[in-house]
Amino acid sequence: MSTNSIPKYRPVLSAEQINTIMHLCKTTLPLTSKTMDVIATLAPFQAKIENAGVIAAYNAVPKQSIEDKLGFSAPEISMSPEEKRYQAFLKYDNNPSSCSIHEIEMAQTYRYENRLMTVEETAAFEKGEL
Repeated sequence: MSTNSIPKYRPVLSAEQINTIMHLCKTTLPLTSKTMDVIATLAPFQAKIENAGVIAAYNAVPKQSIEDKLGFSAPEISMSPEEKRYQAFLKYDNNPSSCSIHEIEMAQTYRYENRLMTVEETAAFEKGEL
């Protein structure tokens, strides 16, 4: 291996994980050359996934947690998408740092749909910047 070569690796990521990485890179300020490199690498791949230009290498079966195996998990309560966005909004409004990226996105969507954003926030949300 030459001294100028850079080792490259192939992780196994879901489309949701790629979207999360792209979101994190795009919202991290200031943008650095490293985040721009990640965006430049993943953006074409993300576009291929979204447009069915590439198929998944395989379909992974989620592993069952030890709690589920032993029967200790609480049953999931079914909520409509609107209810999920509202719950995410309440959690975000109470403590934004406790929210996952997905919860933040749902909370922002709830704020947008219910006209709880400022004019500037609405414009940024519509451009995909928020």
